[in-house]
Amino acid sequence: MGQRALRVRLADAKGPLVLGMRVRDRNERVLSRGAARGVEAVRSDEYEPTLLVPDHIVLQPSLFDALSALDPPRRLRAPDRGELDWGRVSGSTPAFQLTVDHFFDVADAGGRRRAERILLLQTEKSTDGWVSRRFNRPLSRFFSRWFLKAGFSANAASAVSLAIGLGCGIAAAQPGGFWLAVTGVLFQFASMFDGVDGEMARVTLRDSKAGAAIDSFVDNLTYLATLVGFGIGWAREGISGAEGWLLVIVTALIVTTLLQVLGFVRKHAPNASFVFFDRSLQRATEETKSSSLRAINFLFRATRRDMLALILMCLSFLGSRFAVFCALALGVLVANYLLLFHRGDLVRAAGSLRAEVAQT
Repeated sequence: MGQRALRVRLADAKGPLVLGMRVRDRNERVLSRGAARGVEAVRSDEYEPTLLVPDHIVLQPSLFDALSALDPPRRLRAPDRGELDWGRVSGSTPAFQLTVDHFFDVADAGGRRRAERILLLQTEKSTDGWVSRRFNRPLSRFFSRWFLKAGFSANAASAVSLAIGLGCGIAAAQPGGFWLAVTGVLFQFASMFDGVDGEMARVTLRDSKAGAAIDSFVDNLTYLATLVGFGIGWAREGISGAEGWLLVIVTALIVTTLLQVLGFVRKHAPNASFVFFDRSLQRATEETKSSSLRAINFLFRATRRDMLALILMCLSFLGSRFAVFCALALGVLVANYLLLFHRGDLVRAAGSLRAEVAQT
């Protein structure tokens, strides 16, 4: 295709529902994202060549990159046997077999289930940790799918996530080992459910800076509510003077650390997502090859939210708030060491990540 515009004509019919969206509505969003790459929506096929999209075909943005290496006329065939005509083809035009799902045929229920499963799998992030990939994502995709089918928005999922976070704080404020265990389970569930709103936004092509900001706000409020509740519950159980001062100091460090990370993200990230801080650390580790950064990266991964939530849940079953407190203290010490001694490396890594985003 080169610099040539790709003209696409969508069927007038809305088509079936796929993850709560009509096929045409979703395809219009795909075309709007492809506009920067020369993709143009047309209302008739008088222009040549035109990609004709029936109402049962779900497009993927990757299709435009695949077509850049091809010339029309083509009859394109997807792995699920769905077909698209690009340009004036005839019955004798051979089908060009695509090896990747650049589009889906959702004419029947089986095709819709397959498309929904693959689209949700594609919402996984490269920065997901081991716990997220193995446990959290499979569960969060389940909730994302049913929330979308029920007609809920990503913001509705954020509201549920906020309610779970506040529930963590309320449970943590109750004395006794039972409520500490409930707090651990709720915090782990909040960590899993935190992925739902982002998955819903990405799979429906509605992700935005405002959505990322809401997600970060909910995350921070969950941390704060759980931390405050934890301190109240410990005080109600009876806490020594030395333990009380340690709790105050670590709580203050956690709050200031969150504010520092938030400031870094707001200043250097293309959006308000805390994931950018994690990506900056990984890039800084790759670029500097520093042994201390490699060690910090390892510890940071052990204390990132998905792994930390699992660790805290396991520790909460012991019924010891002091053990949970030690895990929190380790996480905040690692983060403060990183921000104090490697801020310059993080800033340079953030700059290279922003440059990559600007080029895409």
